[in-house]
Amino acid sequence: MQRYVPPSRRGQTAGEAAAEQRGLEGASHSHEPSQVRLVLLREDVEIDPAACPLDCERQEGSTDAYTVFYPDRLPSELLRWFAEACASGAGRLEFPATLSKQERARWHGLADRARLHTQSVGVGEGRYLTIGTAPLEGGGEGGGGAAAGRLRLTSKQVVLARFIYDAAQMEGGKHWERSRGEIEALVASGQPLPADLQAIVDKRERGERVNALLKAGQPSQALELLADDPKLAWVKDAESGGYPLHIAAWHGYESVALFLASLPGCLEQRDGRRETALAGIQQQ
Repeated sequence: MQRYVPPSRRGQTAGEAAAEQRGLEGASHSHEPSQVRLVLLREDVEIDPAACPLDCERQEGSTDAYTVFYPDRLPSELLRWFAEACASGAGRLEFPATLSKQERARWHGLADRARLHTQSVGVGEGRYLTIGTAPLEGGGEGGGGAAAGRLRLTSKQVVLARFIYDAAQMEGGKHWERSRGEIEALVASGQPLPADLQAIVDKRERGERVNALLKAGQPSQALELLADDPKLAWVKDAESGGYPLHIAAWHGYESVALFLASLPGCLEQRDGRRETALAGIQQQ
């Protein structure tokens, strides 16, 4: 069978094609995926790559996998074609694990409008998004109209997953990219958390201890913990929505408040009402 060559790559020499492929692989860390993988799930299904609205070619050495190039150029058209070509669960689209949280959410929305089913598979850096024409089997994070089954967690695991997810969202940065479904999968696996994620969970636990001591009228013990680890000043109290500086100010703990106020950025911290600790004092 003659190898299919996408229209945009016809006329290229082998060297030029290989250089372009290396360029695609090198661009995989951008927010927009340079290519997605289309996998056929049934032996009785065949697709016509030429009918795809984007460049599409069969992966070398495979009979059931194709590469679709630059899906963000015509995302809605791609999903409409995919829905027709791979109806009734005949195939799935697999996106690179480097897809950002924003792009993953965007594709969830596009799939939802196209009445397709989405699921995130795997954990950590290997977690990736899939889109199918029927609910996918197994656990994972569903969305975009997906009816895929959620992971079955015990009540303790649900509480733990929520705590870890909240800690990741509070920490921000790269941890903000972690989805609730990914963390549920980590908890369900029973395996130790990645070291960086365990570190922020430990920080959240110590920070909650500081807030609990302040609310219980034990500022001296709280100050000892803060002096030992000033980063705990950035752990927000889940109940009141305030940071330790807010709580210290509300209760009149001058020594704690002065220490926290001396730390960079603490005077600009805002509680759940979007108020700084100083603004809260002025209103009292």
